[in-house]
Amino acid sequence: MGSAVRQFAPFAAVLAAAALASVAPATAQEPAEPAGRTTLIELTPHLAVNDAAERIEAMDYTGAIEILDTFNANQAEPVPEAYYLLGLAHYQLGEHLKALPPARRAVELAPDAPASWLELVASVLKQLGDHRSAIPVLERLVELAPGNKTYWTELSLAYEQVDDYEKSLATMRLAYAATLLTDDADYRRLSDLLVHEGIPLAAAEVLEQGLAARIVQPDEAAYTKVGTAWYMAGETDKAVPALENAARAADTGDAYVRLANLHITRQEWAAAIAALHAGMGRGSLTDEAHANLLMGVALYAQGKFDEAREWLTMAAESERHRAMANDYLTAIEARVAARR
Repeated sequence: MGSAVRQFAPFAAVLAAAALASVAPATAQEPAEPAGRTTLIELTPHLAVNDAAERIEAMDYTGAIEILDTFNANQAEPVPEAYYLLGLAHYQLGEHLKALPPARRAVELAPDAPASWLELVASVLKQLGDHRSAIPVLERLVELAPGNKTYWTELSLAYEQVDDYEKSLATMRLAYAATLLTDDADYRRLSDLLVHEGIPLAAAEVLEQGLAARIVQPDEAAYTKVGTAWYMAGETDKAVPALENAARAADTGDAYVRLANLHITRQEWAAAIAALHAGMGRGSLTDEAHANLLMGVALYAQGKFDEAREWLTMAAESERHRAMANDYLTAIEARVAARR
């Protein structure tokens, strides 16, 4: 499976959008904070740390780093907030290698570190491509906020990045069972993982439930995934309507060719021929010779050898399909000779 899963918003985007968000935001009933108070961290007894937070809020990341480097170098006891802010400032400058040590140090110093601190570490590790190291951090985030879908999907993606598809799927299935998956992309990715792990029946059911709930967009790709999953599960009767829906939703004739292929597998020759004519009429076929070959096969099965010969001859012009087309042409000649 491709990694463009890549369909879920990374923590980098979360941090960029919420860099000024409070760790513990005030409720609607609480009074507004006094002017000048930091919202990146709770106020600390250390004026330099509070000043650095204000510099970050003002996007003066270099100034914040200078303050924090000096503060940390002269502080007898490490201050977790200072390390978190230092990591955040480097992160905002795109200096991920420099951001990682202080971000990690902050989390180590604060066993009850808030989610935003853990998000920073996970995001830096992801930017550095160290997905394996990000997994325990993401697991902590899931434990901290089990109702946050982003944490589950990011954890699943991290498992996938290290080729642990079993845990990647298990994570998504837990999120699905908890009704946390609410987007089209969530359902498609879960379905893809189920197919990858050899559970096509569940993959088809997940997508059909998403389509019924109008979460999954009823487009060609979705219906093709459903039909393919049913086919892989051996449920060809259920695959037919799904691929018919895919063909109706398609802009090109390729979906009709896939439907024809299914009909041929089921030995429904007339239905295959009708689907192929529809696909050829829709046009823009990716592999026209393949459609010609299928048409020849279906006509051959019906005993219409003269018509089949015409389509198979055209298919034989393609190097990719020449061998099979020639085999059928040879079989036609043998059948015709036998009749004589």
